[in-house]
Amino acid sequence: MRQTGKSALLAYLFQKTHRYVSLDNPRDLKLAQEDPELFFDEYKEPLIIDKIQYAPQLLPYIKIRTDKSAS
Repeated sequence: MRQTGKSALLAYLFQKTHRYVSLDNPRDLKLAQEDPELFFDEYKEPLIIDKIQYAPQLLPYIKIRTDKSAS
């Protein structure tokens, strides 16, 4: 569902432990689309990414980082 406060709830619940970035921000969106590695260098984990559907280029990099942290 749209506009129900999902992102606001996550940002509130995890404000002390996670960084939050929204790809509504044109600068962050451009970085995510054009240089996913640099995006993750700038925004360290743990990270909440809002509007990730705008930058599907991030998904393989998330998998790589997840796989690396699991081993």
